[in-house]
Amino acid sequence: SSRNTHTIYKIDRRSGAIIWRLGGKHSDFAIDPAAAFAWQHDARRQGDGSITLFDNGERTSRAISLAVDESARRVALRRAFTRPTSVHSTSQGNVQVLPNGNVLVGWGAQPYVSEFSRDGELIFDAQLGSSYVSYRAYRVPWSGLGAGNPALVTERTPNGSNAYVSWNGDTRVSRWVALTGTSPSTLSPIGSVARTGFETALRLSRSVTTLALHGVDDAGRIVGSTGLVALDRTPI
Repeated sequence: SSRNTHTIYKIDRRSGAIIWRLGGKHSDFAIDPAAAFAWQHDARRQGDGSITLFDNGERTSRAISLAVDESARRVALRRAFTRPTSVHSTSQGNVQVLPNGNVLVGWGAQPYVSEFSRDGELIFDAQLGSSYVSYRAYRVPWSGLGAGNPALVTERTPNGSNAYVSWNGDTRVSRWVALTGTSPSTLSPIGSVARTGFETALRLSRSVTTLALHGVDDAGRIVGSTGLVALDRTPI
């Protein structure tokens, strides 16, 4: 893909010869006007034969998917993805087709990242700091490791106690297992609750006088633990 010639080239990897040109002044394809692009970035052939690219454009930028008929040498627009408030990105930008068919768009010189459904509905839109641009933006699986140990706070109530646990930065914990005992070596489980976000709350009966929590992941592995705390908040 050459942005300055507004052209995508198919090149023989052995000889280096140009097989065809798509776009620009010497296009080998008849291009539907709705599919015309300029100053493009991140042209990619998809598994179904279509080509996606970030069309920087002359006035408005967009992400587009092109239906390419190499036999008939014709190109049509399959779908265009644009922000509700149009933007013009004079440089950079990219298009990522996600495994579920959604499309993530990095708007390059404009400080936005957007995700669209496969039907073109905008379902996520983020703005970077005003002084930032992004060459390309991607959505990928990510796992965060909590800093230090999980934090545990308790409070007494007329009917028992409440406990609140959080672990800043962690994304692995799926459940918190509650344990009680007279010392860290004598702990036994008394129940568990699903992690509900940054902070998870637990309600405890009056009979519970000490508490520790294990954070476990989806496979049941312990990935973090609090210390054993008396319900008057005194560490043991």
